[in-house]
Amino acid sequence: MLYSFLLRADGTTCFPYISDQCEELFEVSAAELNADAQAAMVRILPEDLPSFEAEVVGSMSAMRLFSWAGRFVNSRGEHRLIRAESKPYVHPEGVIWHGLIFDARGEHAMQRELLRAQGEVQALSVPIIEVWEQVVTVPLSGSYEEDRAQRLTQALLEKVSGASIRVVILDLTGIVDVDTATVGHLLQIMNALSLLGAECALSGISPVVAQTMVTLDVASDQLRYFRALHQALRWAIAHLEGAA
Repeated sequence: MLYSFLLRADGTTCFPYISDQCEELFEVSAAELNADAQAAMVRILPEDLPSFEAEVVGSMSAMRLFSWAGRFVNSRGEHRLIRAESKPYVHPEGVIWHGLIFDARGEHAMQRELLRAQGEVQALSVPIIEVWEQVVTVPLSGSYEEDRAQRLTQALLEKVSGASIRVVILDLTGIVDVDTATVGHLLQIMNALSLLGAECALSGISPVVAQTMVTLDVASDQLRYFRALHQALRWAIAHLEGAA
């Protein structure tokens, strides 16, 4: 819905132009709003009015884009979420905004879908695969910043405590580089798991990664290293059978 909103120097407002769809939203005719915008303003939900007024002032002060989302209530008490975006211009009587009003319900549905998809992506970024009874492997890839390492730690702690996991194999095959931060995150994960009684091993150690870890002076007795995942799995099975 197209509109022009005028804020006069004396504080009064009107819509010099507004599409005929305004009657569906505001239950007021375009002709009435041409004379006075107050008939539409009273439809703004009281809780949302302060943010509307603040956005008007901010847009006018900096002559920047007006962008606001809020709820309008009709005579039946039904709420409707809308978004308004418009550009301000100097007007002989004050400031006038030309822009659009549109239904934001679809926008919020898309935001909910985006959040759901992000949750699925995060779950995929922490793959925990049960490869043997009481043994899981975690194929790591890419880089492990603080937030991703925390998600991995949390997921592993929940898995270990909930499924009586005794061995966790962190497979580094998909990691092309290891820096101090990555090593620190790995050690933190392994220390946290050890508190729950789980033993950890690292597999997929490439020559480049091995050299980096030597350069960083990571003590070999702190970790169990295996060149390939199947070697780590063989050790895990033998370890469990020996402890049985």
